[in-house]
Amino acid sequence: MFNKLFALAQDRLDKSRRYRQLLAEIDTLSNADLVEMGAFQSDLYAAAHRQVYG
Repeated sequence: MFNKLFALAQDRLDKSRRYRQLLAEIDTLSNADLVEMGAFQSDLYAAAHRQVYG
């Protein structure tokens, strides 16, 4: 049981770390980059959340 709880906690930490990493990458994009991609920052945040958390 302890192993299962530990694995669940580790999974949550890994997902949180990955999500924060993706947000940091998105934050490095300039407005020109966003215009070129045809995307809004909020759209990219939502896509990052879907990618990590489903």
